[in-house]
Amino acid sequence: MSTTFRRANERDEINELAADLIAKFHKPLAERGVAIDYVMAIAEKDERTGKTKGAALKKNGVRALGITRKLPLKDRAMGRGDVEIALDCDWWEAAPEKERRALLDHELTHIAVGLDNDDIGRPIIALRYHDYDFGWFRCVAERHGLSSQECQQMALIVEESGQYLLPGITVATERVSRVQRLEVV
Repeated sequence: MSTTFRRANERDEINELAADLIAKFHKPLAERGVAIDYVMAIAEKDERTGKTKGAALKKNGVRALGITRKLPLKDRAMGRGDVEIALDCDWWEAAPEKERRALLDHELTHIAVGLDNDDIGRPIIALRYHDYDFGWFRCVAERHGLSSQECQQMALIVEESGQYLLPGITVATERVSRVQRLEVV
């Protein structure tokens, strides 16, 4: 499969949404003058049906709607940004604005900016990792309940971050409890 890329432009409204999110939630990016290149990833389409042949972006073999990466010093010296945010163009164009904002905020949150500058006078950038990052197999959670890493990880999120982050989790928790009761019998 072949993905094509194009630089995001004003028509994509990304710059406007990003500026708003940066002003509200990511002030250090503006204060330090972090330059961000926004890139749209376009999945290959089947010529006959017009449907996409696969994911435009993948991270560790799994479809990703956005990927943030720190650009190498050489690219920065050649005039590229400090950071690149690539977005799945097909998803972006179909998504409501609220979901676009949430995804863009997620990608911007990956950018951590230091107080010092690098060799070419640009701010030092690091990537921030997710607070929680794990894989899930539903069948394992169903078979092993709270003995599974899947359910233990979900319980950790609820314990550390609370119910507020996961509306509807009580239904899932009740379902896991039912599965556990079935295992004991």
